[in-house]
Amino acid sequence: MGWAVTASSTVFGINTRKYHGLLVAALHPPGDRTVCVSKLDEDVYVGDDVYRLGANEFNDAIYPQGYKFLKAFSIAPFPMYVYGFDGFEVKKRFSCPKTRTPSQSYTKFLTERF
Repeated sequence: MGWAVTASSTVFGINTRKYHGLLVAALHPPGDRTVCVSKLDEDVYVGDDVYRLGANEFNDAIYPQGYKFLKAFSIAPFPMYVYGFDGFEVKKRFSCPKTRTPSQSYTKFLTERF
C-alpha cells in the first residue's frame, strides 16, 4: 500500500490548520495524516538588504510579512509564487511529481536595468 502525499497551506504561506504543510503524508490512507515538512521561511539577500518571504500568524501579528512582496500566484500545474523587490523577481515553484519526491525550486529574474 502506498502513501498519499499532499501539500496544503494558504496562498500567503501561512499555515492556519493542523494539517497544513509542504509535505503531508497519509501513512495509512485515507487517514493518519502526518505533517513531515511544515514550511520553509525563505530569506533573499540583495546586497545588504534582506527580504523575508515567509509569513507566520501569531496572536496579534503576522511576522515576517513576506506576503507584501507577493506579486502573483498560480496553482496549475504546480503552485508558483512570484515575489518582487529591489528590481528583482523571484519565482518559487513547488511540485511533487509521480516519483513522490517533493521539490521546491527558485529562479531569480532582473526586472530593471541598473
